[in-house]
Amino acid sequence: MSALITVVVVLAGSYLSMHCVAALYRVVDLGYAFEREKWRVARGLVGWGGATLLLFMLLPARWEGVFAISLLGYVLLYGALWSVIRILLALRWRRFRHASSAFDDGRHAHAARSTDGDQPPA
Repeated sequence: MSALITVVVVLAGSYLSMHCVAALYRVVDLGYAFEREKWRVARGLVGWGGATLLLFMLLPARWEGVFAISLLGYVLLYGALWSVIRILLALRWRRFRHASSAFDDGRHAHAARSTDGDQPPA
């Protein structure tokens, strides 16, 4: 039974952490319309943050550590994955930055230049 409770607490911590991160992103996503959407953004931040804090306060002392580790674990995993993706994209961009399109690298024919063989002779 203790293992089942541990799994439930970890899943709840990960779920709430995921929604807290998403609520933080709403500030950035709705930055262009923040005046209009500020109450929805605030409701999300207070709602998910409050639910996380409430569950943390209601848990018995022996499960608080598991819950806190699952919250922190998701945030660290998310940050690590975000960083790795950004690094891989930057490396990929550096590798392909010389050709601005598929037609500029000289390996592809360009239809507008009448060099692809399908154009009638001029």
